[in-house]
Amino acid sequence: MADEYELLEQHKEAFVGDHDFQRDWRVKAKSCYRFESGKQWDETTLSRLEAEGRPHITINKIRPTVNVVAGFQRMNPYEPQFKPRTKTDLEDAKIAYGVTKYVLDDTVFEYEEGRVFLDSLICGRGVFHVGVEWDFETLDADIRIKRISPLDVYPDRESKDPFWRDAEHVHVAKWVTRKSLKEVYPEFKDDIDAIMSRYDSLEEDEVTHQDGLFYDKATKKVRLFETWYKEHYVRKVHIMPDKTAIPDDVIPEELKGQAVGTARIPLWDIRVSSWIGGLLLEDVDSPYKHKMFPYIPVPAYATGEEGKEGPDGLVSDLIDPQLETNKRRSQALHIINSMANRGWKAPKGALDERNKRLLNEKGSTPGILIEYNVTGGHGLEQFGNDGVPMGIIKYEDIAKSDMREISGINEAFLAQPLASNVSGRALEIRNRQAITSIARIFDNLRIAKLMLMKQLWGKLGKPGLIPQYYTDAKTVRIVSDNGGDDFVTLNQPQTDPFGNVTGLLHDLSKMEFDIVITEAPMSTTQREKQFAQLLEAAGAGVPIPPDLIVDFSDWPFKEDLKARMVQAQQGPPQQGGSPPKLPTGAQMANSQAQNPLGI
Repeated sequence: MADEYELLEQHKEAFVGDHDFQRDWRVKAKSCYRFESGKQWDETTLSRLEAEGRPHITINKIRPTVNVVAGFQRMNPYEPQFKPRTKTDLEDAKIAYGVTKYVLDDTVFEYEEGRVFLDSLICGRGVFHVGVEWDFETLDADIRIKRISPLDVYPDRESKDPFWRDAEHVHVAKWVTRKSLKEVYPEFKDDIDAIMSRYDSLEEDEVTHQDGLFYDKATKKVRLFETWYKEHYVRKVHIMPDKTAIPDDVIPEELKGQAVGTARIPLWDIRVSSWIGGLLLEDVDSPYKHKMFPYIPVPAYATGEEGKEGPDGLVSDLIDPQLETNKRRSQALHIINSMANRGWKAPKGALDERNKRLLNEKGSTPGILIEYNVTGGHGLEQFGNDGVPMGIIKYEDIAKSDMREISGINEAFLAQPLASNVSGRALEIRNRQAITSIARIFDNLRIAKLMLMKQLWGKLGKPGLIPQYYTDAKTVRIVSDNGGDDFVTLNQPQTDPFGNVTGLLHDLSKMEFDIVITEAPMSTTQREKQFAQLLEAAGAGVPIPPDLIVDFSDWPFKEDLKARMVQAQQGPPQQGGSPPKLPTGAQMANSQAQNPLGI
């Protein structure tokens, strides 16, 4: 491992190169954020238009386009599914799904995922941070999945994979004050004072490009870096007859003779350094055993060979038609405002100097009276008001059409009114066309979510956050097969008749399953569709169990309703009659048809 000075210089050199490599993308990303927020006129143009008294209108068509795609993701999320590898793994897979839902709910994942996906739509890349926060009062670890600003992350410029799986390092940087930095690293307070004082003492002509990257003289803030990097090494292993590989430093001497061969395997560990421009504050092993960077990008459009342009979102391609829309609308309004005085014409010599001045100053004032002598020909005339040129209206319509074609989001997907003769089938086809055009964006989100699940669970020899930090007995609430609540105790000690611990029930570190990411089978729209299908089948006479219909409903307190139904069916006979009967599925379907709210 390099010494502290050498390591610090390596980090600084890497960051400067990564920063410069992505400079163009960051400029474009900031512009995309401004356009999505409605700040679509540059300051120079605004100043000129205001000086000329001309309007500058913003008709923000980018935000609705972004919102409808973000809303579609929110209503149709991807969900992890846990597939058992053998029949004996079925229970483990169910528990793993429940524990994962517990973790995601605890970290308010739906909200964070929405923010990350919105970043990817706007600037081309969103970023998850997957880590652990300690509650020092309870000494408990809480898994946290959060959105961080994509502009704070600087990946390895040599990485070609859009998900940074081939990256050698990832920098995360933020600007901090001297006070806050010294509070976190009090043992370095003298060094921090010395470094920041040196930056402050530099004259303007002495400040280099690198100095500006590490210290902001105007705000008196220093850039604090967290650099995650791979440390490579080679390990000798012994290949056993069963094809397992045992490292040389752990294999017993008596087993070495049984090995069928040896090999040298290239491996790496993940380390993390905290540093500022002139000081290495900390360099330690990653606290996470999965040997992955705790940052997961979500690119919108990325092919891998991104070059200096970086990833792209929806907004960058919409900027030009959006600018054209704003300019055309502003020009049209300027023409309308100018119609009151399109100019005057008069025979030469018809006006004296006083009337010329009066006409220039008051020519657009209603009721103005000008007296003059006509020397021949026509008298004073005003230029005609021909209305807004049709060319401006035509080109604004073209810009609107361009935005729909470029984004792939048509009127049907935007829920805008269509012609009255458009059938429901045609509307569905147009919706599918829009979904198809943005399918790549959702593919990237699905892959990112699969990577996130791998960080949560890991694999054999590289445990994820859940098996690494959830080691004590813990009872969690999970979702049962029928959608209700259930409770399971994780890592529950099992003892023999003598009180000796023989193992753990629901040991998270030993569960085996496969994870796939699919569209949520129980999203709101899917549940409504399935519920309607069940009611339709029950109404047609198919013997659907009524408790199954209740399971697929969104009725509040449905578990209490099912319990009351069972109690009514199994209760003691009423005096002089039979016990109350459980309603059939067909009866429930008829009741629902008469009252859709189920009241």
